[in-house]
Amino acid sequence: MATFSKRTRRNVILPSPLAPRNVIFPSPFAPEPRPLPSSLAPELIAQFLADHDKQDQCPLFDRIPAEVRNIIFIYALLSYEDLSVRFPDDAHYSRPEYRHASRIDPRLLQACRLIYLETRFLPVMADEHVFCRYASNPAQYFARLSEEQKDHVDRVHFFTQQYYLEGEFPRICALPNMRPRSLKVTLRHGDWWNWESNNPLRLKDGWTVGLKNSKRLQEVILELETMERDKEQPPIRSTPLPIVYTKKSTLSATVGCSAPQVTLSSNANGWVRAG
Repeated sequence: MATFSKRTRRNVILPSPLAPRNVIFPSPFAPEPRPLPSSLAPELIAQFLADHDKQDQCPLFDRIPAEVRNIIFIYALLSYEDLSVRFPDDAHYSRPEYRHASRIDPRLLQACRLIYLETRFLPVMADEHVFCRYASNPAQYFARLSEEQKDHVDRVHFFTQQYYLEGEFPRICALPNMRPRSLKVTLRHGDWWNWESNNPLRLKDGWTVGLKNSKRLQEVILELETMERDKEQPPIRSTPLPIVYTKKSTLSATVGCSAPQVTLSSNANGWVRAG
């Protein structure tokens, strides 16, 4: 029985002010966008700050508090599933809450300069940035962002096979342009070494070594999925991680460090699909 747990929304971001481009997960459904000049964003922002309408006659700004207005803007800029682009059912990346391409409607940012100034970081902050092993290129993805956008990235999510996690992943974590607050790594039931057989589930030491290079990182979530037959196995064997079982089928482990504090967790109770 294959198992999956619940997901949060995934991200599509705006690479540059007033030049919206949806990044579709996974990348085979969209051409690789060309990088934009890094100087464009600060010049445009400076222009907007110096010359924009205060919108004093607009009820959205005149009557609604900024905190409430921000919530409205977040809902308007959350990613949504594009039902016209469905992933093949037999594709490895097709799974609950990942059946269709994900997009953001950027028209709100084009309404006026004041709205743009208030909302330009919300798509980067509110949505999850998702990468699927070699189908995505994190280096190119984050290189397209302005420095301010990079500092507002909140959540990054990797779906990765075990050999990638134990091999290439530390180098990816060392990318200076990737600096999220929260990093989530998911190993699906088919991503483990020798997943076809009933071998113990193990991770080699050292896969977290690159995390020390992420300056803004405060949280790491390791999500492990396996077959129903294996769910009672200790789902991770890694010497440096002190493992504490909080309840049946749930694993929590904490890596002590000064900054950031890294927490790993895997919950097998949220599985929702059989087959």
